Amino acid sequence: MWQRFTERARRVVFFAQEEAGRLGESFVSTEHLLLGLVREHDSVAARILDRMGVSLTRIRSEIERSATRGAGRQGTDMQLTPRAKRVIDLAYDEARQLKNDYIGTEHLLLGLIREGEGLAGRVLAKLGADLERTRHETLLLQDRQVGTPSPDTQAPPPTPPLTPKTGVRPDTLRASLPWLFSSTPQIAGVHVIDSHTGGEPTRLVIEGAPDLGAGSALDKLNVFKQMFDPFRSAVVNEPRGSDVLVGAMLVPPSIEGCITGVLFFNNVGYLGMCGHGMIGVVTTLASMNFLQPGIHSIETPVGVVKVTLHDTGEVSVQNVPAYRYQEAVSVEVPSIGRITGDIAWGGNWFFLVQEHGQELTLNNVDSLTEFTWRIRQALTENGITAQDGQEIDHIELFSPSPTQGVDSRNFVLCPGKAYDRSPCGTGTSAKLACLVASGKLKPGEVWKQESVTGSVFEGSVQIENGQIVPTIKGRAYINGEAFLMLNPHDPLCWGIGR
Repeated sequence: MWQRFTERARRVVFFAQEEAGRLGESFVSTEHLLLGLVREHDSVAARILDRMGVSLTRIRSEIERSATRGAGRQGTDMQLTPRAKRVIDLAYDEARQLKNDYIGTEHLLLGLIREGEGLAGRVLAKLGADLERTRHETLLLQDRQVGTPSPDTQAPPPTPPLTPKTGVRPDTLRASLPWLFSSTPQIAGVHVIDSHTGGEPTRLVIEGAPDLGAGSALDKLNVFKQMFDPFRSAVVNEPRGSDVLVGAMLVPPSIEGCITGVLFFNNVGYLGMCGHGMIGVVTTLASMNFLQPGIHSIETPVGVVKVTLHDTGEVSVQNVPAYRYQEAVSVEVPSIGRITGDIAWGGNWFFLVQEHGQELTLNNVDSLTEFTWRIRQALTENGITAQDGQEIDHIELFSPSPTQGVDSRNFVLCPGKAYDRSPCGTGTSAKLACLVASGKLKPGEVWKQESVTGSVFEGSVQIENGQIVPTIKGRAYINGEAFLMLNPHDPLCWGIGR
């Protein structure tokens, strides 16, 4: 149905689904499509309305005043009402009459006006948006020549099939990213919402992700790794991202009772779990009205994680079981000497070092990065691994915190050589497991863990079936929403990998 829609028009439909969910509706109606047009504020439709003196702010206020609020389900797969479907049919007809190959925002606007009987049509008529003038303004914006594509409907010139990276099958990418391979390919938009948790960013992919097929979250992660690694790089690496950015992608859950599955990834690869990222994902879903305060289960590649969205906006993450694998493991580090630490699991593998002689402050992060990177290299060179030979890809330093009421400060080096701005959820989980193993923390006691940026997580544990189950509590903030443009003509379309 949507193959002939421009990216802007697709975004309008997605925004309409969000607006319907915000208003508690189970179906997308004409007023939600109009609100979607209002949100795509730099589109051809928006410029036409502006030329006719129709205020986008007035449109929203009129609909907000007139629309009824329901209590239906919320999501991004809601169906259209008969009137909304009629709008789409009329938009197709308008594009055909104007000899445009693609359905743009201006055609949706014309469809809404032609339908007329829905709330959107009534609001537009009240504000003076009549059909003939709107069609006239559309032609003016198309250089007064029928058949000349508008900015919304113009497609880039054809391009040969892409093979973004050696080993990636073009037919697989073609199936899941069809817009890059059509006879008239378009620049693809990937809808993302950015947040930060204690300073550490999370980028959640909302729309535009590849289809990873059926199976568990771990199965989908393996498909992601093998077939769609260029997509990972495009989302989190430069020029659209940075080394510190962690990406997250929602996938259908395979475990009963889970509201969704989620995969985490970074500048060099993939994460089994991510504490700060999970807090960011929950906060983002709550901001979209997809989650209400309460307890929810989310599937990850390493197991089911229970999250609690508090009325305050804080999020508690009951992580997968954590444990100390080996205590007091020593390694000779060139130019540093002997370093001793614990190997522990908290959703990722960590080497935790208490005695290091370093100052854990923000103005010392360059030296701390080099120090911890050398430790990681030494572990690899000496064949020191985690359970079943798994790589230890996080290094964590600890010291007493200078902040009153806080138990400890840490510096965590992540796999891609970027340091964690937050106290690191999985790293704090691993730390709690070591404290319990050493008899320094009892179930139910609160441990406050601080990062070098000063942000703090609260951690505690409980024992279930002889396993240490950590819970991390923190808060995330939404700090951006964007459409990442994957241009098939851009030589750096798939990011600058490492």
